[in-house]
Amino acid sequence: MINFFAEPVVSTDGKLHGVSLRTTFHHEDMPVVNSQYYIMQLPLDEKKRLLKKMLTEIQIAASWFREYGVFCILNVDRHLAYLCAYDTEIKNWLRELAFIRLEISEHLLGQDHGINAQLQKKLINNGHELILNNVGVGTAVALTSGLFGTVKLDRAFYRLQVKQTFFKTFIENIKRYCSQVIVEGVEADNEIEILKEAKVWGVQGYLYRSVPFSKVQTLL
Repeated sequence: MINFFAEPVVSTDGKLHGVSLRTTFHHEDMPVVNSQYYIMQLPLDEKKRLLKKMLTEIQIAASWFREYGVFCILNVDRHLAYLCAYDTEIKNWLRELAFIRLEISEHLLGQDHGINAQLQKKLINNGHELILNNVGVGTAVALTSGLFGTVKLDRAFYRLQVKQTFFKTFIENIKRYCSQVIVEGVEADNEIEILKEAKVWGVQGYLYRSVPFSKVQTLL
């Protein structure tokens, strides 16, 4: 069974910037499934079917995204990114849903996917905005490549660093390479002031409830 959820991305002042589409999978013999690894092991044709289901969910709410200027983050692995870059059907679909931003995890890139990342460059040439996810768990090559306008800190990395005295400086160093930093894993109100002082652009976490994607309009 597949379920789709909308996780809000908000400013430190509480304004809704966008949502992340999250997919969950449930089986009778395996009630809790790690979505990332489940998707990674799917054959390419199954991945394309899943991607089309995601895009269908987003398309249903497209008028709402356009009316309120809200973006939708779609997380993709290398195979899904390849489909977005080169598959004609998917490319045409994404062209209509221009408010979608493609999110790629840092740990999936590797050293050779940094500044010479042809796939990422192809996506950019196709008009897509790219988000680098899980920053803090890999090398800095992808961050400094100039290919990503937005980055998201890894949740566990953020939990370790948020109370450190150098956290603000760390964010400032990241913003030398991209203008928008999103922090995942925000759990308490007192963290918001820290993030506001550090000029973090967007936050996600337990403070901001997710909703079924079919009810994404209720986030405003």
